Amino acid sequence: MYPTIKHIDDVLPHIENRSDIIVINKTDYFVVDYVYNADDTFDNEIRRECRGLKFDKNGDIIARPLHKFFNLNERLETQNSVLDFGKPHRVLDKLDGTMVHGCILNGELVLMTRKGVTEHALRAFELLTEGQKKHLKICCYRGYTPILEYIGPENQIVLFYEEPKLIWLAVRNIITGEYNRDYDTGFFEYPYEYDYHDVQTLVERTRDLKDKEGVVVVWDDGFRIKIKADEYVEKHKHTVGVSREIDYLHAIFDDTIDDILPLKSGPFRERLDKYVYNVNNVINFWCQTVDNIVSNGRLLDQKTFAIEHMRGYQQVIKNICFDLRRNGGNIYETVVKHFKNFLKQQKDLDENRYLIGVKLDV
Repeated sequence: MYPTIKHIDDVLPHIENRSDIIVINKTDYFVVDYVYNADDTFDNEIRRECRGLKFDKNGDIIARPLHKFFNLNERLETQNSVLDFGKPHRVLDKLDGTMVHGCILNGELVLMTRKGVTEHALRAFELLTEGQKKHLKICCYRGYTPILEYIGPENQIVLFYEEPKLIWLAVRNIITGEYNRDYDTGFFEYPYEYDYHDVQTLVERTRDLKDKEGVVVVWDDGFRIKIKADEYVEKHKHTVGVSREIDYLHAIFDDTIDDILPLKSGPFRERLDKYVYNVNNVINFWCQTVDNIVSNGRLLDQKTFAIEHMRGYQQVIKNICFDLRRNGGNIYETVVKHFKNFLKQQKDLDENRYLIGVKLDV
C-alpha cells in the first residue's frame, strides 16, 4: 500500500523541478517536505510521503512520519461513497498540537517535527521520561518511526491544553511505510477513542464537538481521514487571521504556515504559495552562505575572522556566523532564529528587504 523508500534517490526523481516540495540541508541530515499544496502535489504515492521525510548525510532514510492524509470528501479516495466503514477502524480524537517523531541522529535519540530538530521538538523532548526515551530508542533501532503529538500550554495552536503531554499516534516501518497497529504503546497515553458505528452519526457528532479539533478515522492498514468540528474551524480562522507580510513571514519561520494556507484561496493563495517557496529558497541560500563563511574561516583567529574574513557582510549575517563559530549547532535553526529576532516588525522587513529578496502583496 505504501512505496518502499530506502534512499533519497528513491524520492528525488518524483520532486524534480517542483516548487511545492523542497529538500532542506540541515547539516547532519536532509529533510524532504512540502511547502504548499498544489493541485497535483499529492497525486503521486512518493509525494504523499513528503511530509517530513528524513535522510542522513549519505542519503539513507532515517525517519518516516505520517503520510499526507485528507479530509472526508476532499479527494476521490476520501469520498463518503467509497470509504469502507465495514472494515476494522478506529475513530480517534484529533489533537490540536504539533506532530513529532523519534529518530536516531549521530547515535542519539532526538525528536523532530516535519522540519527537523526545531524549538517545538526540543520542548517536546524535555517531557520524555527515561523509560519513554528507552522505549522510543528501541523502536527506532528496530527500524520504525514512532510518531506522537505534542500538546500543551506552550504549544497552543487554537485549543488550550493545561498540561503538556506527548500522545502516541502511530508507528511506521521506515523502509516499507507500513503502520504497525500492534506495537506496544504502554509508555504513552493514547488518543481518546469514540464509539461511532455509522458514518452519518460520525459526521454529525464530530461537527457538533466543542473544544475539540475533530476526529481522525484510522483503518488497520494505516489509511486515515480527518473530520473537523465546526466550532474549531471558526476558531481557527480567527486565530490565524494574519494580515501583514511580516505575519506570514513569521509563520514560515515558526513552521505554522501550513495551518494558514488552507484558509486562503484565489489569486492571493497563488501569491502566497510562491512567497512561501521563495522564502524557503532564500533561507537555504543564507544557510549555504554562512556555512561557507564559517567553514572557510575556521582556521583564522577571531580578530582576523571578524575584521578581514567578514568584511562587507551585513551585521545580521555576521551575528549568525559568530553564533555558529562560537556555539556550533544547526545552521538552519540558527539562521531562522536570528532572522526572527532581526525582522520583528513590518518596518524592519521593509528596511532590510535584501535578506528575503521577495515581497508579498497582501
